[in-house]
Amino acid sequence: MAGLTAAFHLSSPKMKPIVDRITLYEQSSLLGGKGASSRNPDRANRIEEHGLHVWFGYYENAFRMLDECHSELDQLAVDPAKA
Repeated sequence: MAGLTAAFHLSSPKMKPIVDRITLYEQSSLLGGKGASSRNPDRANRIEEHGLHVWFGYYENAFRMLDECHSELDQLAVDPAKA
């Protein structure tokens, strides 16, 4: 989660003049480590995840960051040119 959080903040509009490219490396096949989720085709594409326990004690920061992320996604849905 730390790497994804860092990438999210490095991809913010204020960082565009400084950061040209972001590359994430992950040991497993899914980004997010214990916070990763995926769909299981053998179970009607059911979403399977490890759970939000990776944020234990950090909910305030995690939900604030999710709110920022969703706000940016909403803005992109309205104006895709901002991507």
